[in-house]
Amino acid sequence: MGETDAALEEYARLIKFFSGAEAPCRYAMLLKIIGREQEAKTIFEKIVKDARLSPKFYQKEQKEWINMARKEI
Repeated sequence: MGETDAALEEYARLIKFFSGAEAPCRYAMLLKIIGREQEAKTIFEKIVKDARLSPKFYQKEQKEWINMARKEI
């Protein structure tokens, strides 16, 4: 919709309290789209690292987003 800056601000706020991997993954994808690849990669790496340290139920529940992050690294 052309409101990239607003979306970035909203995602930055959202990932501070969102417990799943979807919000940070979507944020990283948006960063990548606008050419901020290194920032995106850092977030993708954190998603994967956090998943490794998380309980199995979290890994299962967030599998789609964790796999997406792995592919982007």
